[in-house]
Amino acid sequence: MIAQITDLHVVGRDRLCYERVPTNGQLREAVTHVNDLHPRPDVVIASGDLTDHGTAEEYEMLREILSPLIPPVYMIPGNHDNRDIFLEAFSDQSYLRRPG
Repeated sequence: MIAQITDLHVVGRDRLCYERVPTNGQLREAVTHVNDLHPRPDVVIASGDLTDHGTAEEYEMLREILSPLIPPVYMIPGNHDNRDIFLEAFSDQSYLRRPG
């Protein structure tokens, strides 16, 4: 089974997306929900706008929020993401294609 979470729009610590939407908290709730599913998904696909501005701080927050996920997560960035910063932040993920 595959679970998909999309358009996460993670922002920096203690910030709200668009100054009013608690996207980081919502993603934390989604992670808990996925971990509590029975049967639990085999993988999670995180797609779309993973962050709101594509900053290193947001990718650090994204990693922190997704770290409790029990199933492996595969990320597909969206147009709000910065590919170079994303690849640097997740350089330990062997499934991500590197330039060159």
